Amino acid sequence: MIVAGVILLLIAVLAGWAGTALLRNGPGIDDDVVAGEAAVRLTAIGILLACAPVLIAGIAAIVGSPTAWPLGLAACAIFVVYGFVANYVLFGSWRPEHTLTNVAIAALILWLLSRSGWLNGSKPARHVTLTRHLLFRLRATRIRHP
Repeated sequence: MIVAGVILLLIAVLAGWAGTALLRNGPGIDDDVVAGEAAVRLTAIGILLACAPVLIAGIAAIVGSPTAWPLGLAACAIFVVYGFVANYVLFGSWRPEHTLTNVAIAALILWLLSRSGWLNGSKPARHVTLTRHLLFRLRATRIRHP
């Protein structure tokens, strides 16, 4: 689950960086951009807004939350669908190499999340149990200051 969370966080950071760069530079960011100024700005804002659920899902996966699976599913759907829409708006094409890469990454994330055990109601992933044990031991141990 941690690997899926890290991938989600990486996607959120990179997409946020791309959205910010697009917002600052407008259509001049790339020669392939065929959209006008207003469409580019709206798409950039949409990219930035789409980063929020991806970031939240990544954090949920890293901390081992039982909501990681549904949040990850929603975040992957947003990532793939909005990536498709943004490509079409910005470049006038769905750009299969980018869209299929997004689908493959989303499938990997969902597969990693499904392996955690939360999806089928079984016990939590090993790292979650270990983290809870360490937190319990930390609370049980009192550090005394001189």
